[in-house]
Amino acid sequence: MNIWIFAGMADKSDILLYLSKLVTSSGKRVLLVDATRLGRYQYSIPKLGLFLQITQFAGFDVAEGFQHYNQLSGYLEEQGMRMEEAYDYVLIDLEVEQFADAELFRSAAARVWVSDYGRMQLERGRKWLENQIETGLIERDSPFYSVYVQTVDSQLHNHYLTSYLAKCGIMWHPELTFLPLDESNVALRLENEHNQSLRIKPLSRRYKRELRQLVSRLTGWEERYSRRLWKIAERRQA
Repeated sequence: MNIWIFAGMADKSDILLYLSKLVTSSGKRVLLVDATRLGRYQYSIPKLGLFLQITQFAGFDVAEGFQHYNQLSGYLEEQGMRMEEAYDYVLIDLEVEQFADAELFRSAAARVWVSDYGRMQLERGRKWLENQIETGLIERDSPFYSVYVQTVDSQLHNHYLTSYLAKCGIMWHPELTFLPLDESNVALRLENEHNQSLRIKPLSRRYKRELRQLVSRLTGWEERYSRRLWKIAERRQA
């Protein structure tokens, strides 16, 4: 079982929904975990949290309402399932620090930091990471991937952005992911949210390319394979 932790205060719910659908298209069993402060996924997925704490959506499962990862594992065991046997990939949208412990961060197959270009986000992100290192939640020199959302063409070069986080003690992978701000992408996100669906075909070409490359980095799959999976995912409407 592979655990991917996506940390940061930036809204990344649409990214994780798209990634979950893409990985599911490979035939893998995927669990998406909502550990956000506002419970973001209840607004995108039908009937989430009303009766069931784990809901199936678009071919994968979504867990919501758990205070800690161990509570989620215990819930599955009560249902006669072990986390390691039930899922191939577990994607965690982490905003609530108390949901995770140091062992979960150590055992994660991938740790991803998500931010936007705003200086407030970058400053808050650095402080959040420094605090987690001080409390022992994250080990110093832990490797993280970087994802920037709602990006636009600007004079902010890669080294300028990464300099905000360079001193906090994290080891950053050299490859950065930039997900562009695009009107059609925003429109699709709103339509998916209000229709409680998960269409991905109208996403912009650049956005798709960046997501495919991110999946290839996290899984080790060849990008050609990721492209084929994306076409499969586009044909599967939710």
